[in-house]
Amino acid sequence: MSNAELTGLRHDNGEEIGAMEIAKVEDTADMVSKAMRKAWLLGQTYWQQADSESWSQNKKAAGTQEKFQQLVDETRAAILDDAEKETEE
Repeated sequence: MSNAELTGLRHDNGEEIGAMEIAKVEDTADMVSKAMRKAWLLGQTYWQQADSESWSQNKKAAGTQEKFQQLVDETRAAILDDAEKETEE
């Protein structure tokens, strides 16, 4: 959704969603988009390493898988951190 599409949306209580909230949603969407692109690249790298006939490339695949898991954990933590900040405001 673009900013224009988000304008006019309302909370369950009927209150219009403000510009600050829209900006936060867009920031989260941007973060998730970047993480998804990086995950795709890591997947491509992992596939090449795991499928290689080279033992050294096969060993690198485990490190790439760890990078992927770290990306998942960091992205999840960032989303939860943002949500926690929301409830504090």
